[in-house]
Order: sequence, then structure tokens, then C-alpha cells
Amino acid sequence: MAFDKVESMVLGSIFETTAEELGVLLSSMRCKEESEEIKHKKVEEKDYTSKTLRRAAKILENYGTFERFDTNSLKTNKPITNTEKNVDDYLYDEKVKELISKTRDVFIACSKELKETGTYEELKAHIEDSSLQLVKLSRVVNTQIQLQNELKNMQKKMEDFKKESERLLHRRRRLIELLNNRLQELRVKVNMEKRFWAKNVEVAVAEERTRQSEREDELSTAIAKAGFDVANEKRTQSEINAWMLNNNARLEARIEYMAEKHRTDFAALQKAYSELVTKRNKQLDALTTMIYEVRIR
Repeated sequence: MAFDKVESMVLGSIFETTAEELGVLLSSMRCKEESEEIKHKKVEEKDYTSKTLRRAAKILENYGTFERFDTNSLKTNKPITNTEKNVDDYLYDEKVKELISKTRDVFIACSKELKETGTYEELKAHIEDSSLQLVKLSRVVNTQIQLQNELKNMQKKMEDFKKESERLLHRRRRLIELLNNRLQELRVKVNMEKRFWAKNVEVAVAEERTRQSEREDELSTAIAKAGFDVANEKRTQSEINAWMLNNNARLEARIEYMAEKHRTDFAALQKAYSELVTKRNKQLDALTTMIYEVRIR
């Protein structure tokens, strides 16, 4: 987009005038006088610069972005010393001087470009560069704010962790005290139980010794009785053996008689059985003959 000759001349004159005013402002800011009048004049010049920059921002609002940087967001709760404040003021003044010098150079170049060609490419390039710088600055500021928030969160977490650690330490101390008291109680209880069980063991041993003595007496009586029974059994066995020896011949003769009698009786029974079988066979033959004759008739 290019302006006509009249618009180019008017805008070029405006930019040139603004550049001259910025040059005057820059020259005045570089003075090192410390009087109250110079300080008051600097305040007025800063106000005038702000108005000039606002007017330039209105002219260029269609070709770039203008972001306001709030330095209060970067302030911390730590109080600032006078030395730090003086350093901040010095750095701020130097930054303003640098921006004014760059803006003055851009306005001079843009005024020359408008008068010669009617275009404002130099101004557009400056606006794009400024926009990129503002975006980068915004990212840096956002990153710093985020880091500060994270730092605050970490500090809060550390405080919470410290409180929780103190509370946990207090609980552990109380628990240790309770455990020590419980340990003392258990020691007393164990000692009492030891004495109790020792007494019980002594009583149990005495009772067991008494029972063992009674059992030994019972066993001694049983052994004596068993010895007497064994002696009686031996005497009875001896008497039985003597009686058997005395009656052995008579018993052997009796056995031989019984064996001979058994053989004789068995032979008689065998003979009678044979006669009965022969008689039965004869009767069966006669009966068979009679049945045959009856059938023939």
C-alpha cells in the first residue's frame, strides 16, 4: 500500500517532527544534572514521551501489536534496597534511551521513505520486529511468572512438608514414649509371670515326685506279688511234671489199647458196610428184574 504525494509529505513531516522531538528528549535524558528542576523536567519529558508513544501506537495499531508489560507482576515479597532501586532506575532509563534512539532512527528512515516513494516498509519492518520482540518478551515474562509460581508452590509444599514432618516426628516421639511405657509394663509382667511359672514348676515337680514315689511303691508290691505267683506256678508245674512221669506208662498202655480198639472197630464197620452194599446191590438187581417183568406183561 502506498500513499499519494500529499499524504506522503504530511506523514513524512509528522514522522520527521516526532523524530526531532525524540532527539531532543534523548539529548535531555543524557544530561547528568542532579537539580530538582532537571528532575522535574525529566518527569515532564517522560510524560511527553509517553504521549508521543501513545500517539504513534494509535497510528500503527493496524500494522502491529502493542503489549503493555506490567513490572509489578515480577515483584516479590522481599523488600528492595536503595542500591537495587537505583540500579533498576538506571537500567530503566538506559532501556528507555535505547528505545527512543531506535524509534527516532525508524521515524527518520520512514519519513525519508514516505517523501521519496510514498511507502512505509521501514515502519512495517520495525513493527514486525517489535512485535516479535514483544512476543519473545511476553514468553520470557510468562515463563518467569510460571517459574515464580512454581517456586511459590514449591515453597508452600516445603512448608507443608516441614509441618507434616514436624507433626509426624511429634507422633513418632509420642509413639516411642508409649512403646517405652508399654515395654516397662511388659517387663514387669514378664518378671511376674516368670516368678509365677517358677512357683508352678516347683509345685508340679513336688507333686510329680510324690506320684512317682507312690507309683514305685505300687510297682514294688506288684513285683513281689508277681514273684510269689511265679513261684507258685513253678511249684504247680513241677507237680504236674511229676504226676505225668508217674502215670506215663499207664497212659501209654491206655493209648495203645484205644488205638487197637479203634482199628478193630474200624475193620468191623468196614466189613458191615461191605455187606450192606452187597445186599443193596442184590436187592436193586431183583427190583430191576421185577420192573422189567411187569412191563413185559
